[in-house]
Amino acid sequence: MAVFGKQIVGIAVAGVLGLTQTVVHAEEAKKEPWLTIVVPIEVQNDGNFKSDDRGNERNDLFATVEPEITVGILPGLTFFAHGVLEPMRDARPGENRFFRSHGIYLEELYLAYEGTLISDGPSALKFRVWGGKFGPNFGTAWDAAPGIYGTDFAEDYEIAERLGFGGALILDHAALGTHTLSASTFVLDRSVLAGSAITKRTRPVLADGGPSNTRGLKSFHVTLEGKKLPGLEGLTYHVSFIHQGVRGAPNERGIAVALGYEGELSGFTIKPIIEYVHIFNADGVSDQGRNYLTTGFSIEKDGWEFALSHTFRHTRTPLAGTVRDNLLAVSGGYTFGNGLGIALGYSFRNEDSIATHTVGVLLTYELSWEFGGKSK
Repeated sequence: MAVFGKQIVGIAVAGVLGLTQTVVHAEEAKKEPWLTIVVPIEVQNDGNFKSDDRGNERNDLFATVEPEITVGILPGLTFFAHGVLEPMRDARPGENRFFRSHGIYLEELYLAYEGTLISDGPSALKFRVWGGKFGPNFGTAWDAAPGIYGTDFAEDYEIAERLGFGGALILDHAALGTHTLSASTFVLDRSVLAGSAITKRTRPVLADGGPSNTRGLKSFHVTLEGKKLPGLEGLTYHVSFIHQGVRGAPNERGIAVALGYEGELSGFTIKPIIEYVHIFNADGVSDQGRNYLTTGFSIEKDGWEFALSHTFRHTRTPLAGTVRDNLLAVSGGYTFGNGLGIALGYSFRNEDSIATHTVGVLLTYELSWEFGGKSK
């Protein structure tokens, strides 16, 4: 699989470099190469103080650091790398942890090229292609749900660490708004890029099975999303479909539909979100389906933020019937002028009829540097 991974990245490099030679003057040339480095840092403490399962009652203090590097190589051509430092395993029943089991791995590594196909005053039709290791654009709540714990259930369907290719058409129209149609084809990363440092994690192998873990590119996604709609400038939409091949089992498929909004109300910034996701043949199990409905709302003013969210997760299994889980989360926080943020949160989750109460605190900060010419 290491050889296969090198072939995927090699073909991506060759393809994108070839495209830069055939598309001329797609973007205005920059005077010199540029480099940006962004390092978001989070330190979080979760205390499960009450649960129907005593093994869930524990305290976990951990860090999440996600350094990103973007390099402008040639006009329109960029290189992107995204690493993640986080715990490499879940806490054991009853285990209290203090910065334990942390490791770092490479979540994204790809080349991308952007250009303009048609330009007419304030309107344009642009394109973007990429190849390497990336996460297909399926769903939004796993990243966009507000608060400390708003994303916890939605992270089930975050699709990450895939090798392959993708492309997008972006219509930026003065009268119609901005709409992006994107698609990609991919396979689960089983190459050396799937390893980790400091604390080792187990690299997947073909025999493990599961979504996207196939020989060759047998998985794909298609997404349509938009923003800046006339008369509804704060509204965003996201509609996506994903097909993940499963070796020796039914293929997993999913649909996601989401609406979001950001606007001003009496001096406050409000951000509601709603998303529905259905997974067919979840995990490659025939007739096993999962439904997610996430709703969230945040309100911000002068550095203060309050967030409330709820997620239903219903899993229909062929033998056990339907398991109904739900997650309710609330949090509030403040971001200081120097960029340091602090938030307090509470979540109540009911998973397979086991209720767990959690309180937590989250510290956030971001470092950034820019070198060379201006980045986009």
